[in-house]
Amino acid sequence: MKLRDYRSEDLDTIASIEQQCFPPAIAFSRDSLSKTLRTDAGAIVAETPAADIAGFAVYRKVNRVTGSLLTLDVLPLHRRQGLGSQLVAACTERLERMGVEKLQLRVALDNHEAQALYERLGLRRLRIDRAFYRDGSDALVLETPPWAMSWSPDAIWTRFREQVRHYRVTGKLRRLPNGDRS
Repeated sequence: MKLRDYRSEDLDTIASIEQQCFPPAIAFSRDSLSKTLRTDAGAIVAETPAADIAGFAVYRKVNRVTGSLLTLDVLPLHRRQGLGSQLVAACTERLERMGVEKLQLRVALDNHEAQALYERLGLRRLRIDRAFYRDGSDALVLETPPWAMSWSPDAIWTRFREQVRHYRVTGKLRRLPNGDRS
């Protein structure tokens, strides 16, 4: 598989893949995908050796600190081959270059396969967004640990300020996921 940046001529194909991968209440419509990709989002496409699209991911920078994975789609024929992980890694790399310090995403509560993938990639459960999807169903919000993506000077100072703020409130240093103290 070859990963490459999205091109406008990919729109019909990725919109079709989105409809195949998700139920209508969750899937982006062709128009919403088009609008999102024309404005503030980027996308990475996975292409087979035959130049067919096997999957894609759409991401965007939400604010100075947070990036969002808007959708990750892999056709059933190409699942369980590491393609989803590669797409997430490529999106993370693009977001890191934009200065993002953490990645956040939403996944349907009944999409256990995707939840397992994201948790294997180090994302943690943050909360449940009630009635997030058009049909009123809930979404699980997952996030990388804060500052997991960047060691830029701004990120280091943000980490330091957060640690000081936490210490002032609790009187304790916060533990990082690997057990180290920062």
